[in-house]
Amino acid sequence: MRRRLVYSLISERVKHYNASVQVAANDKTNTLVSWVVDVLPHEIAPYIASQMDLAVAAMKKALARTDAPQSAM
Repeated sequence: MRRRLVYSLISERVKHYNASVQVAANDKTNTLVSWVVDVLPHEIAPYIASQMDLAVAAMKKALARTDAPQSAM
């Protein structure tokens, strides 16, 4: 199963910002996430990339699996 989200942002700092996030099964136990951003002006790209890195780290943390047994509450 696949899911795709396409979005754009409007900002005073960004002239153009279009993006898509696609999620698809990579195999029976793994998922592939593809996130593509098209941004102008080019000078803001390093900032956008650093924000994407933070977002990816947050996604990994939120979606991480643990093999430790869950305790009952």
